[in-house]
Amino acid sequence: MNYINKILVTVILFVGVSFNSYSQKITIKDRIKAEHIYNFGVYITWKNKSQLKESKKFQIGVYGSDTTMYSLLKKICSYRLLKWKKIEIVRFSKINEIKYVPILYISNSSNNEVPKIDSVISQWSTLLVTDSCNTFKGTMINFFPRNALKKVEINKENINARGMKVGAMLYVVAKNYEADWETMFQKSEEELATEKETVEQQNIILKEQENKIKLKEEHILKLSNNITEKEKELNFKQDELHILQNDIFNKNEALNLTSAILKTQQLKLLIQQKDIKETQKLLQKQIDEYKIQKSKIDNQRTEISSQQTLIDNQKSKLNRSIADLKKQQLVLYFVLIVLILFGLMSVLIYRSYRIKKRANKLLKLRNNEISRQNSEIIQQKEEIETQRDEIEAQRDSLATQRDKILVQNKDITDSITYASKIQQALLPLNLLTSQLFNEHFIFYHPRDIVSGDFYWTRKKGDIIYLAVADCTGHGVPGAFMSMLGVAFLNEIIDRYNLLSSGELLDNLREKIIYSLHQTESDESSKDGMDISIIGYNEKTKILQISGANNPVYIVSSKQSAVGSQQPAVSSEMHELPTTTASCQLLELKGDKMPIGIYYGEEKPFSTKEITIYKNDYIYMFSDGFADQFGGPDGKKFKYKALKNLCLQISNLKSEEQEEIVRKAFFDWKRDYKQVDDILLIGVRFE
Repeated sequence: MNYINKILVTVILFVGVSFNSYSQKITIKDRIKAEHIYNFGVYITWKNKSQLKESKKFQIGVYGSDTTMYSLLKKICSYRLLKWKKIEIVRFSKINEIKYVPILYISNSSNNEVPKIDSVISQWSTLLVTDSCNTFKGTMINFFPRNALKKVEINKENINARGMKVGAMLYVVAKNYEADWETMFQKSEEELATEKETVEQQNIILKEQENKIKLKEEHILKLSNNITEKEKELNFKQDELHILQNDIFNKNEALNLTSAILKTQQLKLLIQQKDIKETQKLLQKQIDEYKIQKSKIDNQRTEISSQQTLIDNQKSKLNRSIADLKKQQLVLYFVLIVLILFGLMSVLIYRSYRIKKRANKLLKLRNNEISRQNSEIIQQKEEIETQRDEIEAQRDSLATQRDKILVQNKDITDSITYASKIQQALLPLNLLTSQLFNEHFIFYHPRDIVSGDFYWTRKKGDIIYLAVADCTGHGVPGAFMSMLGVAFLNEIIDRYNLLSSGELLDNLREKIIYSLHQTESDESSKDGMDISIIGYNEKTKILQISGANNPVYIVSSKQSAVGSQQPAVSSEMHELPTTTASCQLLELKGDKMPIGIYYGEEKPFSTKEITIYKNDYIYMFSDGFADQFGGPDGKKFKYKALKNLCLQISNLKSEEQEEIVRKAFFDWKRDYKQVDDILLIGVRFE
């Protein structure tokens, strides 16, 4: 009976070990796949962060009837974070149940539904992860692609097209994934060969044991009286054996999971250490550049402050000199009055002389008095001459001070004029704009020598960008802000791939707020700019429009307007009354937010799209033209008159349009002072 028990134990152990080995292979395969799905979330960057912010947790979706990956992801992600958020695993069993998740995994059993699922998630920035999907070209990350040596296929273009960016370390992770996969298959083949030999040996042993069992059957019959007790003992030992098998299986599972997690964490630690070193080098380089720029700016501020102090001192001296001159003028008036009195006295003397002939006695009596008065008058005359000399000396001193002030004013004016040349150098050359646009004109008239308005244009790929901006203030402060705007726009367009016009404004706002150290608590920091920007795709003829407080006008013919599909945004676009029967003006308003700190609800800038047809003319401008006072009543020009002006000139050549706009401005301005910088640009694409 004991021998039979040993045989049964051997069979049970063989079956248990075989089942455990098979389960372990499936678990390792799924676990490696799940670990890399988690790593995809670490090394993929989502450009549209507003969708991620809407959810408190980072969600990973699993689609399909297979629950293995759902359970495994839920288990390994329960104690981890992605993008500093807890991870939530969401399962979808039907297409109409799918909602926005940053990552969506589709099992290979649902590959025939991938195109429909992709059309549903195309409205979001969702990373699509498939398994052995070889019939759909829109895959982003695909395990086991057909006829490929790689175990992971990464389609960078499809990922970028959905508003995501692939990190360089993702390719390293994918390569490690292939190494893990090859190691797993090699290990599985070795284990399979070992198990095959074990099974063959067990079969031989079983056959031998069967023969021995037949020989022992007679002996078993003799021991039938003890069968009941032995069966109980066998059942008890079988229960103990099952418990031991379960314990061994659980420990193997825990050991395998711990090994996989430890390997992944070691890889992540190495990657993070490399990223930290690169980040520290980049940060130190940026700190050094910042210190150099800050030193230059501080020196310039010190020079400007010293010049301003010198000007204030000269103004104070000039005011005191003018006050002294006024006092001297009063003295001069007094002297003139005395001279008039002296003239009157001369007349009296002359009359006295004539009376003298008639009345010698009276003249003799008054002779002494007249002599005394003459001596007093002579003394007063000498005093007047002395005061006159002093006045002339003071006048010469004032003239000298005036000449010094004129020289200083000339130096300051020359410095500002040189700054104007620098600002002009930053603006696009007329040759550059001629190469980018079929027709265009630029009416640019600063209020002072330098301007707070600027325009900017660049071409990247098939898209031509054009921006018109009005910075806070005018003169020197506005010029500094305009140079910052041009520099930041060039930096953004060089750093990133093709961006929409709204994304350009979002990046520009972040740089302005960061550079000027603006915070919501500092209400005095309101520096910034109003801007309108367009992006024209030469291939698709689609025009993107975005704005910060500034609108864009598009004048098109009635025929092209009727045949085109204009955006259905009634609150942002208006068809205005026209002066001709063939044209209409479309106004596309910008968002009611500036480029800078905003104390309301800060949102991403919107992007509008419109198809551009032949002969459509686009006008972009600052508020200086519409706000200019003039005309017969000294009122503002206003936007209604500007719209009518654009309608009237849109069918003319660009040179004629510029001449008419310039004449209209100066005819309206007359002798009134210019209130702001003027910038108006018109362009026509091919």
